[in-house]
Amino acid sequence: MNKYGQVLGTGTMYLIYFLMIVIITGGIYGGVISFFGKSIDMRNLDARSLMDSIKRCLDDEMTKVLFQDKTVFFQKCHIDKNVLENNNYLILINNSKGEEFFSGVYDYQIKCNFNERFKKMDLPICITDCTENQDICILTASAQISRRVAV
Repeated sequence: MNKYGQVLGTGTMYLIYFLMIVIITGGIYGGVISFFGKSIDMRNLDARSLMDSIKRCLDDEMTKVLFQDKTVFFQKCHIDKNVLENNNYLILINNSKGEEFFSGVYDYQIKCNFNERFKKMDLPICITDCTENQDICILTASAQISRRVAV
């Protein structure tokens, strides 16, 4: 047999083996970084989508019933009350008569004014919308952190 062919074949196999080790190590590293990496800040999108769903379901009839019965609001708007009250959300609706409807973490109304809310992920991002014709102001807030891994 040709000894030169054996050396060339062995060298090629070492190169292929080394490339496979690099690819596998890179894949493991990429998977760990993507799983345990930095959380994605979705607070603004959560608050905005909550605001949009509330604005869609509020009409004249709903605003009359809203401040007397919370269950009608949750049924008509298709919002789960348990998700709001047990997690990191706030819905606050005020009218010009001074009546107030809220669900969720009431403390977020104060935390919405903190300047640190854009740097710290545990503070809420708030969206406010006031309508002139119905004299209603809606505040929605979210402090939900996406992709947090439980330890």
